[in-house]
Amino acid sequence: MKVFQFLMLFLMAGAVAQAQTVATKKKAKVRTEGKQMHKQMHKELNLTSEQKAQLKAIHEKQKAEMTAIKNNSSISAEQKKEQFKTLKKQYRTQRETVFTPDQKEKMKKFHEQHPNRKGMKHKHKMHEKKTV
Repeated sequence: MKVFQFLMLFLMAGAVAQAQTVATKKKAKVRTEGKQMHKQMHKELNLTSEQKAQLKAIHEKQKAEMTAIKNNSSISAEQKKEQFKTLKKQYRTQRETVFTPDQKEKMKKFHEQHPNRKGMKHKHKMHEKKTV
């Protein structure tokens, strides 16, 4: 009986480890696809070095502020969600000022050509809700 219990415990532990490995691989794939999508879009937009520097600075500042919100234990999860939403909107507006009207049009077409953006859906739910 104890041998049977040990085997069951061992099999369950293996199943949990396998599930965690699959989830980790899926997250890595999503990140890779997202990076490739951004590189492709930036290439098609033909960004200047100045635009790239501006976008990088905006991204780094947004990342720092989002990390600060995430680590703020004095606010509720709902408050964090609202702050993230506000911050994303604020930085989306900042990023849009970097692009020329032609680049904005190219970006709109790019998003129309890649409506599903596999793996990116969870990252851009706010954007998709806005465009739907």
